[in-house]
Order: sequence, then C-alpha cells, then structure tokens
Amino acid sequence: MKKILFLTTCCLCFQNVAIPARAQSSADQNLSHKKTSGSQKKDAARSKNRNETIDVTERRKVAGGGMMVRHTIAKTVSSLSHNYIEMQSPTSTIESLISTLPGVVSASEGPLTTSFSTLHIRGMAQAEIGVTFEGMPAANPFTYSTYTPSLVDSQNMGQVNVMQGAVDINSPTYNATGAEISASIRGPEDHQHVHVAGSGGSYGTNKDFIRYDTGEIGHTGVRAFASGSYSRGDMWRGVGDIERWHVDSALTKQWAPGSDSKVIFGWTKAAQGEWLYPSLANWKKYGMKYGLDDQYSPGATHYVGLNGKNTGAVYGTLKNHFSFGNGLSLDAQAYSVEFHGPYYYGATLPVKNGYVGAQSYNSLDNYQNLPGYDPTNKNLTTAELSNWYTLSSGLVLTGHWQHKFNTLSLTYWYSYAQEAAQMRFYPVNSKGQWNGNGAALTANGGVPLGEDNENGLQQLNSFAVDDKMSFLNGRLTIDGGIRMAMANRQYTQDLPGVVGSNYKSIKNVFVPSPQVLINYNFNSHHQIYANGTTGYHLPGSLSSQLASYSRTTGKAQSLPLADYKPEYMITEELGYRYNGLFMANVAGFHYNVTNHQISAQSYVEGSTSTRISHT
Repeated sequence: MKKILFLTTCCLCFQNVAIPARAQSSADQNLSHKKTSGSQKKDAARSKNRNETIDVTERRKVAGGGMMVRHTIAKTVSSLSHNYIEMQSPTSTIESLISTLPGVVSASEGPLTTSFSTLHIRGMAQAEIGVTFEGMPAANPFTYSTYTPSLVDSQNMGQVNVMQGAVDINSPTYNATGAEISASIRGPEDHQHVHVAGSGGSYGTNKDFIRYDTGEIGHTGVRAFASGSYSRGDMWRGVGDIERWHVDSALTKQWAPGSDSKVIFGWTKAAQGEWLYPSLANWKKYGMKYGLDDQYSPGATHYVGLNGKNTGAVYGTLKNHFSFGNGLSLDAQAYSVEFHGPYYYGATLPVKNGYVGAQSYNSLDNYQNLPGYDPTNKNLTTAELSNWYTLSSGLVLTGHWQHKFNTLSLTYWYSYAQEAAQMRFYPVNSKGQWNGNGAALTANGGVPLGEDNENGLQQLNSFAVDDKMSFLNGRLTIDGGIRMAMANRQYTQDLPGVVGSNYKSIKNVFVPSPQVLINYNFNSHHQIYANGTTGYHLPGSLSSQLASYSRTTGKAQSLPLADYKPEYMITEELGYRYNGLFMANVAGFHYNVTNHQISAQSYVEGSTSTRISHT
C-alpha cells in the first residue's frame, strides 16, 4: 500500500468583462432640431419605426488569456480554451500545452515530435493517466503510450481539460488511476471560411496548414470542415529529421432542437529519426552533439539510416445526442482508433551460437554470403525492423433522465482491441544500406530471427450508474455512482521453443470503481467541494503476462507479473473555488494506491531499441 499527500494551488487570474451597447436612430438625427406639425410628427414616428437600427457590440476579455475556464463540478479541473491554444506554437501538442497547468509535469523529445512524450500529473506517471479525444480512448490500449501529435492539429483544437486526481465515471479509459486528459476538436464554422497559415523556425522547422469550412450547406443544418497540414524539422540533437502529414475533418447535422450528430475523422503519416538517450557521461562528453551519426562505419548501430520511426494513425467516430423530452436524452458514440509502425533500429546479431526465442542455432543460414559479413567478426550488423499495430473499437451508450431535483445516468461501454508486433532482422551492407522488402535473416533452415512475435486481444465491458441530486435551489448537489469493469486480456508469444504458459496467457479482471461528489455554493462567487473517487489501471504490455527472451542466451530476460492485479487508487479531495473579480481554485488531496505498478525502460543488448519491464 502506498499513501501520498499533496497540496496544490490552481491558477489565479483577474478578469474583466465589458459589453458596450449603442442604439442609433436615423429618424431622431434627422428631426432633432426641427419644428414639426402634428401630421409631420406622425410621419416621423412611422419613419422612425421603419428606419431604426440597433447595433450591439460585445468585447469579452477571456480570463487568463484562455487558461482559466470556469468549472462548477466537484473535482479539480484545469482547462485551456481555443483562445489560448491559437496563441501558442502551431506545432504544439496536447502534452506541451498542458505543461503549464497545476500539477502537470511534461517533457517532450523536442519542440517538434511525432512520438509520445513523458507526462506526470500529481506524481502519477503517463501509464496511469487516461487520455480521451472527442470521447474516444486516445492511448494505446495495451501499453498506454499516447501519440497525441497524431490526433489533431493545434489549429483545430477546441479545448483541453485536465482532471487532476479523478476520472469521469463515464470515461472510456482502461488505465486512468488518478488523472484524465480530455480534448475536443473545434467544430465547423457557421459561415464559409478558408484559413491558410504558414510558420517557420530554427532547426529547419516549418508548418503549412489549410482549413476549409463549408458553413451551413443549403438549409439542411449540415456543416463541415476539412483541413490538411505538413510539418518538418531537423532533430535538435544529433542528425536526422522529422516529417508529418495530417488531415482533420468533421461534419455535423442538427436534427432538431437538442438533437445532433457529428462525424469526425483524422489521418496521420509521420517519419522521424530515433532519439538516443544519453547517460550522464555521454551528456558531459558530447552535450547536444550526442545523437545519431550521419556517416556509417562497419559495426556502427548509431547510424541515422538504421534508426527511425515510421508511424501513422487513423481514427473515426460517430457521435449522436438525442433529446426525447420529459427529461430523457441519449448519447450514443461508436469509434475506432488505429496506431501503427514500423520502428527500426540498428542491432548486432551473433553469426554463430545465437538464439531464436528459446531455441539455439549453430549459425545463420548462408551467413558467408550475407551483405556486410566480415570473417574476422563474430557479429553481424543488421537493421531490426519492428512492424506493429494496435486497433481499438468500441461503443459507448449513456442515457440520462432528469426529473425535478434528480438526474439519473446509465452508461454501457464495450471495447474490442487487438495488437500485433513482429520483429525481423535485415543485413546491412558496407555502405549502411538495407532492404526491408528483401529476405529477412534466418537460421536452422529457414526460421526467421526475432525476439518478438506477439498477438494481443482485449475485450472490456463496463457498466456505470450515476445519480445526481440537487437541493437548496441548486446550491447543494450530491452525486454518487459506481462503475464496474470486466476485462479479458490474452497474449501469445509465437517464438521457437516457447511453449505452455510462456506461449499464451489469459487474464480476467473485474474492478468496481465507486465515487461520491459533494458541491456547495454559498453564492455565485464562492464554492466548496469534496469528493471521494476511485480509479484502476490494468497491467500494461506483453511483459506483464509473458516473458521476453534474449537473442544471445535464449533465457528469459523480462518475467511477467507474479501477482496479476490491476493498480487501484482511492482519492479524497477537498477544494474551494472563487469566481468574481478574479478566479481561484485551491485543493488538498490524499492518495491511497494498492498494487502500484512500476515500469523500467532499458536498452536491448547490442541494439538501439528499448524494452519495458514491469514490477
């Protein structure tokens, strides 16, 4: 059991709202200095009614430049609106934008990246933080890595919310122990509009962006937008570059007052060099020059041509909200999200006496004729190609019934996810060149070499019931609910010599997650809230269920969890909000974590690839 006690102070911001109004009458201006007869006065009155115009102009200063969004929920929430996001760098990601929010610590590989970042919220690590985009789970459903640069261009972000210390009871997340990040897209404009932007910076960075809004199409209630962007930049450390192509689009339809549908689609293709993580000694010796090499020498696995990531993403969702009257409504959403590789790394393989899985080999097949083979060297320089993909699809149904002071919500979430990863090795010639479409290295008469040949499958059924009651004319609200998740996850590791429980593992998990929220408003300016919430984190990645094997010894080098249980956290929080001349939020909280999972990342021997182990 692990107990954590923190105190956090959210943002403080002065705000000001000015709404000038101006009324102008052309008839008054024409007749103000004239004497008129009775009939003339009547004509003037009729003229006044016909010609009078009223112009109302509103100028609103957004609180905190868009960093302070008013919330009344009985949880600590920080938000960034589009007003703030549009003032930031056009290459911003969700992680880089929220790094300034209370309790958030974020670090990225660089100012422009297509990969994931490092994120902590109130001491909870990335794998323990739920991430959703437009109601879709936006993290890898097995490893919980997030690829937010693949989700949306910053120009199209509507709002980003960070819920520190708690999770929405209806949120479709598998791993949100103690925090949740949710983001939304900026919907289609009411009028036809074209936006074109270009930007540039140091390290050869540039981004080109175009967006077209259709406005309302005819009188159908249909509005849409589509955008595309291209960005690139040089690696700020070492050599190599980064490229990204991205498409966002959305279509909305208003069926009736209170009922609408949205279709949202996104696509990304990206390529970037690999970052090498320096030791302290490397950093002291090389500093910012530590990274990949631009010239190849025999045996050098740090060559830029052997290390990189070619990633992509495709997602789509159909969101519907239906209002049936009498306090009844339904939210229905179907979604599908796919992330894919490959990654590739420089690696060395033993020519003789190596292993494929747990099976040994005397020598590589036809090794004397392999490109780059040197009779004086026992190892062969290769390119390690890791092809992988994850696919997560699901359906979320939430029904609401509001009657007098009571609102009842029922939610069902079904998720089906699968992943596959396959590793192959390709010989490198004397110039550092290799062919990923050619013949992969084999041994023992045609057995492909590889440390990874995994398949994962996960099904999850989640039910939630929530009841919110309002008293004292809405000043006091009490909200209680429970979510029950049932998950089935299975992995197979199809490698030679790997059999039985080392070949396949099936786990079933049931997790109940209750919560209670209490909120009291003294008046329109002062609010206090308290909550007790729970969250869970299913063990992540293949290493939590199956062992991985060394290609030099054939022995297990990463063992699965001995006690397979989800991480579970209980949070208590007490907070105060003020909204008036300025905005403020102060909250204290307490964490109680059981089955806390710790992961470690290390380099694979003789390779620039890394492995993750869990305890």
